[in-house]
Amino acid sequence: IPEITADHPEVQAMVEGAMKTVSFSEETMLSEMYAEALEGAIAELMKTNKDRFPGASERGGWVVDNYPLSEDHWSALSEKRLLPDIVVCLKDTQNDGACILRRAYLASRNENNSNILEGPTDEALEKKEDDAGEGMEDTLTSEEDQSPAAAEEKG
Repeated sequence: IPEITADHPEVQAMVEGAMKTVSFSEETMLSEMYAEALEGAIAELMKTNKDRFPGASERGGWVVDNYPLSEDHWSALSEKRLLPDIVVCLKDTQNDGACILRRAYLASRNENNSNILEGPTDEALEKKEDDAGEGMEDTLTSEEDQSPAAAEEKG
């Protein structure tokens, strides 16, 4: 039986085939999964909601927020013939997006503020409890040292 090495033509062919199989990146696979999920959701909605509103076309009229995210996602949608008619891209380029950040903060400021204020308060209470526990242990230890039974044991 001849020895088979990495240079053997059959081994080379197997490795090349495996590399082609694995060449689909995780991003590509995820993109295809997203496109399939979107296709399934649209098909299901079209079955259950045939009369969306008077005069609506059979296909279209969908708003997909924050998707497609990448070139791979666009390609996956293109393969499934699910390309959007209109794409709207909103960007806040002034002051590194400060306007959107401010609006997001204001929308949840009560929750954010309470979380910010609770953190130090909780930490302070824990520290106070720990300090009080240590102080209590010190008091108990010194009381034991001063008790008559402790004096007899020492003497």
